[in-house]
Amino acid sequence: MSGAFWDAGEEEFEKRLVACRETMFRIAFGVLRNEEDASDAVQSAFCALLKKDRTGKKLRALPPDTFRWYAFRAARNTALNLYQKNRREQERTAGLEETPLPAGEEDLAEELILKAEAETLRRAVRAMPEQYRTVLFRVCILKEKGNAVAASIGISAAALSVRLKRAKEMLKCLLEEEETP
Repeated sequence: MSGAFWDAGEEEFEKRLVACRETMFRIAFGVLRNEEDASDAVQSAFCALLKKDRTGKKLRALPPDTFRWYAFRAARNTALNLYQKNRREQERTAGLEETPLPAGEEDLAEELILKAEAETLRRAVRAMPEQYRTVLFRVCILKEKGNAVAASIGISAAALSVRLKRAKEMLKCLLEEEETP
């Protein structure tokens, strides 16, 4: 990492965050009543706080009490957002009761689900810019060696690695957008 990232102010900021972690977890757990979801909420709150600090809010300059209040508030808000998201998902799927399918129809149902998922994936991949779609397809689908792909499209192996990582992140975002009603 660069020296600017690990300056003394950054280390102090991270120490403050770590010192708030347990209370942030208890706040999130109080809302969510699930350890895994509470951990996810705390992680998301950490990311939000780090992002705010890097975009000019300069949370590290706040007095300790104000900083703790800000961190605890971020944990609570993140947990509430996750709770609402989970509740909406439960409401959306509540009417879908598990009814046994007649013999032989289970395979048909599974096939239809797989086709729908494949179509969702195709739409998301088609929405990606060509440079990312090509790298993702050749490395992940065709299983070509990274060095060979990099050489054939005229970029370095490091650039290919970065492009592949961005392609995967982009695909994940596009698939999440598809999921959201």
